[in-house]
Amino acid sequence: LTGAVEVAGANITAAGGKLSVRLSPSAAPVFFVSFPLQNYAVGADGAFRAAGLAPGRYQVSLQGLPENAYIQSMAVYGTTVAGDTLDFSQGLRSPAPAVKITLSLNGAQIAGDVRNADGSALLMPNQLFVFLVAESAPETIVRSATASSGHYVVKSVPPGRYKIYAADLFNMSLSSAQLSAARVALAAAADRIEVKEGDRLTRSEERRVGKECRSRW
Repeated sequence: LTGAVEVAGANITAAGGKLSVRLSPSAAPVFFVSFPLQNYAVGADGAFRAAGLAPGRYQVSLQGLPENAYIQSMAVYGTTVAGDTLDFSQGLRSPAPAVKITLSLNGAQIAGDVRNADGSALLMPNQLFVFLVAESAPETIVRSATASSGHYVVKSVPPGRYKIYAADLFNMSLSSAQLSAARVALAAAADRIEVKEGDRLTRSEERRVGKECRSRW
């Protein structure tokens, strides 16, 4: 699989540092990955090459991105790909598809505090996570952040319409099916939020573990 990474409106050097492309099998567990993930180095000209891939669907992410950078779009042979997943379940045709990944350096940020429903401070905030999910696909976690000391910052958010909620799902004894159902229920009750490129939003979330989810600006 060959490809190139570019930065919208700028040279690839604007991304700084050493970038690498990570291809994660889409069948991987949501929260835990039990197998090593392969990173493919991006050259100074933005080119990368991934060898030895098995047929399948791969979620694409980039490592080493500067703060608030995000994947703006992807295309295979000039055809735009929806979402962040490449489908090579039927294998790679020859020559290997040329993938173009376009980055934006102007992702949004959402920051705030997580509190109890009565407005009081949390006793154990380090156990909480804030989840940003796609409004059209609430089972898809777009971004997440820990609520360290009750405060959270979600970075590198692409423009779009989302739902946002706080929960301590990682610390609950739930089966995979129960966890999935809890996430869907929380997303269904969560506030809608529209994010524009470069936004800097501030909001407070109430701690939720399965009850009705409400938020306060």
